[in-house]
Amino acid sequence: MKKRTNKSTKNIFSVFGVLLIIASFSMLLSACGGFVSKEEKTKNLLSEKYNKEFEIKEIDNNGSFLNYFECLAYEKDNPSVLFRVTVDKTGNGFSDTLVQQSVCNKISENVLSNLSSLPYPCYVHTEAQGMQPYTNNADIDIQSYWDLDTGNKFDICIFASEANDTYSLYQSLNNILSVTPYLNTLSQSI
Repeated sequence: MKKRTNKSTKNIFSVFGVLLIIASFSMLLSACGGFVSKEEKTKNLLSEKYNKEFEIKEIDNNGSFLNYFECLAYEKDNPSVLFRVTVDKTGNGFSDTLVQQSVCNKISENVLSNLSSLPYPCYVHTEAQGMQPYTNNADIDIQSYWDLDTGNKFDICIFASEANDTYSLYQSLNNILSVTPYLNTLSQSI
């Protein structure tokens, strides 16, 4: 009989241990029920601002002691415009570069289309310089963006494979600059 009591006691402790583990997990799950991941939080903030769906490419935690995190995101329907988002961990504050990246991509496409007559391939990269005007219209065209603040500056880098034909490239650039007033700053790499 003594052996049966020990087995019963062990079984009771085993059952009690399992119940304790289940209760612990239940409390943990209920405590985390309101938790939203950084990715979901960022997607929700962007969707509320722009009324579009977004994907997160990469999250940079910047260490666990800072009260914000940064990530790279893109519109689900337009993955070619990759932009930076900074999100406050404790609140709902955030900033993003979607509009300026979208405008920079449009400028690059515009410049590249004006270089299509060159007999060699080119790559164009545009970056906005300094403070940019605030707008939450991610579909804004270049001229409308320019009209928000005509002091905007952009750096446009042109990479060309044929360094010995600089005259044609400079001629094309002069033509572009004469018809596009929003191109204040031009830097080039050939």
